[in-house]
Amino acid sequence: ALAAWVARLPLHQTLAGQAATQRLLGVGVLVLMGGSYFATLVLARRWQPSLRRLLLLTAGLALPLLVLPGLLSSDVYSYAMFGRIPLLYGGNPFIDVPLAFRDDPLLPLVAWKTTPSVYGPAWIIAALPLTALAQGMGGGAAAYVLVYKLAALAAHLATAAVMWAVVGRLSAAHQHWATLAYAWHPLPLIEFAGMGHNDALLGLALALGVWYAIRHAPRRAVLAFTVAGMVKLVGLLVLPVYALYLVRQLRWWQKPRALLPFVALSLGCIIVLYAPFWDGPQTLRVLVTAPPLTEINKGPAARVLDDLVGRPCGLVPSDVTEGRNLRSRPNATCRAVWETRVRRVSLALFAVVYGVLLCWPAATSTALLARCGMALLAYSLLGALYFQPWYGVWLVLWAAWWRRATWPLLAWGVALLWLYPAYPFMERTLLAFAPLVAWPVVLGGRWLWRVLHARRPAVAN
Repeated sequence: ALAAWVARLPLHQTLAGQAATQRLLGVGVLVLMGGSYFATLVLARRWQPSLRRLLLLTAGLALPLLVLPGLLSSDVYSYAMFGRIPLLYGGNPFIDVPLAFRDDPLLPLVAWKTTPSVYGPAWIIAALPLTALAQGMGGGAAAYVLVYKLAALAAHLATAAVMWAVVGRLSAAHQHWATLAYAWHPLPLIEFAGMGHNDALLGLALALGVWYAIRHAPRRAVLAFTVAGMVKLVGLLVLPVYALYLVRQLRWWQKPRALLPFVALSLGCIIVLYAPFWDGPQTLRVLVTAPPLTEINKGPAARVLDDLVGRPCGLVPSDVTEGRNLRSRPNATCRAVWETRVRRVSLALFAVVYGVLLCWPAATSTALLARCGMALLAYSLLGALYFQPWYGVWLVLWAAWWRRATWPLLAWGVALLWLYPAYPFMERTLLAFAPLVAWPVVLGGRWLWRVLHARRPAVAN
C-alpha cells in the first residue's frame, strides 16, 4: 500500500519515467545513507548513551526495514524451506532438495531448488522453532519473512550488547562509539532487519567467542566458535587462530597435549549438532557440491574472470589451415577453463595467506582480534568465490573493535551495497531509510546548541 501510494505521486511519476533521473536518485540514496552514517559517527564520538538507550534507538532505526516492501535476496525463503523439510515433511535438509516437495507453497520462491542445505546444523536447529512460530501465524510467505527478520534483528541487538561488553573490557573509552559503529551501520541493518539473513546468528556466535576468549574461558570460546562454524563454515576459520593463541606460550612438546582437549570438544560439538540429521557420508556431500563452492559470483574473483573470459584459453586447431602451426582462438569452453583456473589460483592464494597468519600466532587479546579479522578479510577477498554483499557484515563486526582499520572497513561495508545488480532505488529505499537521516540531524542540532550555549556570556549577578 505504501509503495502504491508513492507510485501515484506526480514527482515520482516524473522521476521514474527517465533513466537518468533513476540513476541519479539511486546514487543519491547510497550517498545519503553512507554520508549520514559517517556523519553520525563523527558527531557521536563524545556521546555516551547507556546500552539500553542505544539498543532502543537501534531497534527504532530497524522498524521501517521490518515492513520494507520486497527483498533484495531470496535467501529467507531457503531458510524457511530448510526448516519446513524436517518439521513438516520429516525429511533431511542435508539430503532432500526443495524440489522433492513440489506441492510446497514456498517452493516457487526458493532460488536453489535442487541444492540441499548449504548451512550448518546449528542453523537448521535454530530454524525449527522459527518455522513452528511462522506456521502458527498462518504459514504464509509473509509470516516467514517477518519471523526471520525479527530473529535476525534480535541477534543483531544481542551482538551489539556483547560488543559493548567486549570493547568495555578492552578499551572503555572506545565502548560507546564502537558499539554504535556496528549497530547503526547500514549494511547489517539492511541485511538483518531488512532481509533476515542468518549471518546475524553467525555474528552473534563469533562475538560470544571473542567475549569468552578475552575473559580466559577457552572451553566456552571454542564452543562458541564451533557453533559459528556450524551456522556457516566460514566461522571455523577463527578456531585455528584461537587455538594457536592458547598454546603460544607453551613449549613445542606441550602443544599437542594442550590442544587435544579443545580439538575433542570442538569435534564433540560438531557430532552432537549433526547427529539428528546424520544419514551416512552423503550428509556431508553438499559441502563439496554446493554452488558457493563450485561457482564464481561477484567479488574480486568474478571481476578477474570477466576480464579473462574473452581471451583464448589455449591452443586449438584453427579454422584456416596455416601449415603445421596452431593458432589460439576463443571457443565455447573458454569460460569453464578460465573459471577453473581462477578458482584454483584464488583458493591457493587464500591458503597461502591463511597459512602465514597461522604461522604468526597472536600474543595478546588485541592481536588475536586483528588476526581473526585478517583471516576473515582474506577469505572475503580470495576464498569467497561465491561472494555476496552481506558477507561484509563479518568485517563490519570486526572493524568496530579493530581500531587500526576501523574507518576503511566500515567504508567498505557501505560500498558493498553497490554490488546488488538491481537495487530498488525508488520509493522503497527512500522511505525505509529515512530514520538514518533523522539521527545525525538530531545529534547535529544538539551539538550546535551546546556550542552556542557554551559561548553565551555569563550574566552578572
